[in-house]
Amino acid sequence: MLIEGQETVVATDAVATFADRNHATRESALLTAAAIADWTPYVGMRLRMTSGTALGAIAWVARANPHAAGVDVASISQFTGNDGLPYNPSPGDTFVIETLPSIGDVVVQARSGGTGLLTQRFRIKSCKLGQSVAFETLLAEVFRGVILDGCNVTAASSSLPVSVNGGATGTALWMNRCAVQDVDGGLLANVRSAGCLFRACGSALQLSGGVHPLVHGALLCDDAGLVIWGDQIGFSSLQCFNATSVTNAIQTRCSELVLADAVSGDGNGVGLEIGTGAGGTAPGCNVCYSSSYNLVGTVDIQITGYPETLAVADLPYNGNSQKGIATLVGGTVTVTARGSVTRGVLIARNTPAGAAMGLLTAPEASRTLTDFVINAEDIAGSGLVVTDVSTVDWYIPEEARGIRIYNARSAGAAA
Repeated sequence: MLIEGQETVVATDAVATFADRNHATRESALLTAAAIADWTPYVGMRLRMTSGTALGAIAWVARANPHAAGVDVASISQFTGNDGLPYNPSPGDTFVIETLPSIGDVVVQARSGGTGLLTQRFRIKSCKLGQSVAFETLLAEVFRGVILDGCNVTAASSSLPVSVNGGATGTALWMNRCAVQDVDGGLLANVRSAGCLFRACGSALQLSGGVHPLVHGALLCDDAGLVIWGDQIGFSSLQCFNATSVTNAIQTRCSELVLADAVSGDGNGVGLEIGTGAGGTAPGCNVCYSSSYNLVGTVDIQITGYPETLAVADLPYNGNSQKGIATLVGGTVTVTARGSVTRGVLIARNTPAGAAMGLLTAPEASRTLTDFVINAEDIAGSGLVVTDVSTVDWYIPEEARGIRIYNARSAGAAA
């Protein structure tokens, strides 16, 4: 059974540049368009590709001007296809920006017998869910009983408009390339998601699963905090930015947390808070990494539980140091790199060149969030040595990491 909305096209354009998400540099997918000078009016709207190899793929505009890159640059969720897989567009590919029609109160019961809807597939596509929407799946063997595809889940009130109850196993709700925005609170139970945007959701939004809730390819931004429950929780290619007013960017309550792919982001308070067992009360929590962790906050990881039963594997942090070689032109060069303001920059002459060479400097006043300047200055301080065309090695050190462990049996004092 399918409910499908009719989209309203707000703008049409073509891709000028696209950069896929980068966990090493902690950057979301970035998009510029041929005719859009300012993405601010389109934040929270849906993008749909209309040509190219990513035809039909959907993404959401998360922010304009990410990391001070300019308002003509958009931070977006991953372009995701109907199959739940990511697709990358190419320059020249066309897309539309859309808004979606709202649907009112919906209550769905899916059963294998007795009263209720006799189905294992109930699909809502391209709709805005802004009122009370409840799904109840009473199938013990259910898998993707209800599918939300390309929907915008939002609410003016303080409670989440979607609630789900599922069977003992499987997944009651499959969220594919959806956006959850401007919602503070609520519960999504027995959920799996792919390519979703969570924006301005507060800290009370909860994803729950009886067995294996999975969050794949999600982008969290602007104080979107998640609390994720389940026996085993899986993260895959997840990013979180600017979760500052919420308690934690991501909180887990599980017996096992599996990071199957890189997790990254910055500008957060506490990056990841790990609790032990359902509700944080049962002892034992295994944290398993098969890739890298680069989610940065005031505290990167906070572990709350029973230290004598808490097992944490090695943390293979993705090193975020940066290095390169730049060539002076007229005694100066501007290098594009992040981190020079907070971590400084080291420079050394690689290959001397030019009739005369100066003293290498990287002035603090010339460092920004996105670049820094290397100068070859006259030793007397009279200006640049314009004949210096040497190559220069530069290096920005790795950021310090913080892990905090709390003992749940005490009053919350740090261990």
